[in-house]
Amino acid sequence: MTGTDTRHRPLFQVGIGLLFFMPLLSGVIGRLVKGQPVYNGLEFETLLCAGARAARGETRYPVAHAFTCPEYQTEASFLYIPWSGDAAHAMTGWFGILPVTLTYAVLYFAAIAAAIWISFFKTFDFAPVRDRLPFAAALTGSILLWGNVAGVIYGLIAVAALLAPRRPLLFVAVIVFAATIKQVWLCLLVVVMLMDLPIWKRWALFLGGSVAGLLPTLLFVTSGSSEVGAWLSILNYYAVEDLPGQGFLGWLRLAGVQHESPLNAWLWLVFAGLTCAAGLGIAERFCASRTERVWLGLAVGSLLVPRLVSYEFFLFAPGMVVVLNAARESGMGWIRKLVFGACGLCLLLNVADLGDYAMLPMTLACFIAILVTGAPHILNALTAVLPLPRRRSVSGV
Repeated sequence: MTGTDTRHRPLFQVGIGLLFFMPLLSGVIGRLVKGQPVYNGLEFETLLCAGARAARGETRYPVAHAFTCPEYQTEASFLYIPWSGDAAHAMTGWFGILPVTLTYAVLYFAAIAAAIWISFFKTFDFAPVRDRLPFAAALTGSILLWGNVAGVIYGLIAVAALLAPRRPLLFVAVIVFAATIKQVWLCLLVVVMLMDLPIWKRWALFLGGSVAGLLPTLLFVTSGSSEVGAWLSILNYYAVEDLPGQGFLGWLRLAGVQHESPLNAWLWLVFAGLTCAAGLGIAERFCASRTERVWLGLAVGSLLVPRLVSYEFFLFAPGMVVVLNAARESGMGWIRKLVFGACGLCLLLNVADLGDYAMLPMTLACFIAILVTGAPHILNALTAVLPLPRRRSVSGV
């Protein structure tokens, strides 16, 4: 590379960054120009409202579009088990509504900044910034506007991921905490199955984390509370019927599989098994480093979330670059073109205000990339997590 090329490289990366962050930046700038708030925190107020409703003896889970509070402005129903709303309401009693909401806003933006910086801009030897930036096309301005608790959670997970190679138990603890709010975040525990650890330790961390993460939900569901049925009903409506997302459930809707079909669950089990096994195949066959394994696991785990939405892509980029590197090493350069092409299409659809479909091509392309790259190595890789005799590679690798 010439001296001139080297001097212009940072400018090129800035341009690529601005291009693929356009859906996020345009949403923010558009609201500023129109005099609208960039952040209104209404989804945090949903937690506060749920706790306030419970304190007044009202249900936390009324039917869709009937969730209201006189003291809070909310536009979304409360979908979590009770503890998060009750805890948020208790803090307003101790410190007041304004200090609690302001503190949350500060934590929220700090977490968002950490997740974006770590995933897209922090130096990783295996994942150049230019290769990570195209995945920012999935991020939109709405991830800032509503103040969804997912922003805080993904910031915590991003920090925990940096420590995970040396502190896997800390990473599991963060995922367990996240799962007590939203159960599907347990999908991210696939990270520990991809780590370079003894078989017993991988399974101990995975199974222990799964049980601990699901325990609060299990206790709630078996409590005999009249709230349980209402929670399951409203959760099914928003998470499955109304907004299937832009991952696995979104693909099935396009294929004509309706939300009430038992195929949803059975096909997801097949999809999850294949994706995890292929991810493990990539990690083992290409001798991924400890850090690469963590981020590859986060990409695989994020893709497993059935109702995939934009903020699930905070931690997606580094791991997908691991997949693309492995595909290139296998002589499958077309996979890189497929994935980056899907990122470009996602960008165009988001800019064209077609966000309901924007991420579907990207998520499908990423699944194909993981499956095609890792599938040839699944049987050998399974020896890393199962007490099976190790198969000898024909190529000698």
